[in-house]
Amino acid sequence: MGTAFWYGTKLYNDGFIEAGAVFATFWAAIGGTLSLGMAVPQIGAIMTAQNAAISIFEIIDRIPEIDCQSSEGINIANPKGEIEFKDVHFCYPTRPDEEVLKGISFKVKAEQSVALVGSSGCGKSTLVGLLLRYYNQGCGELTIDGIPLDTINIRWLRQMIGVVSQEPVLFATTIEENIRL
Repeated sequence: MGTAFWYGTKLYNDGFIEAGAVFATFWAAIGGTLSLGMAVPQIGAIMTAQNAAISIFEIIDRIPEIDCQSSEGINIANPKGEIEFKDVHFCYPTRPDEEVLKGISFKVKAEQSVALVGSSGCGKSTLVGLLLRYYNQGCGELTIDGIPLDTINIRWLRQMIGVVSQEPVLFATTIEENIRL
């Protein structure tokens, strides 16, 4: 800083610049130094934030095992809607030692209405979650119209199934419109 002030004075004495330019440059250098002095202590916080952002973007950019945006899989041309669970077992990924479904088997015929009724925690929502492919079944077979569920396009599948959950959100319109929504 002192060298810059000395050199500015020399340029002024030699007639290359005016005194105001020397002082303007001097004050600009002081302002820049003060700003840099306030920014330097924040570099640690900036680096921490950058590392956190990298972790978040890795999660955002991750392609899940069950990718509902994928175009892969079968779109059944004329679905009948027959659903079959054959000896299905399932554990949630966060609780791999606790089997929620233990060899469940049933068949829902085309155009048949079904209500899943049972006490809390008996697996009703789990069955629906498996049918919608929120999870893959552990073992056993899950089919729609005889086609293995894991070969069907997920986006198409979810558009074809209507679910009314335990605590539905209903809009002020007809039941038919609520189902469409």
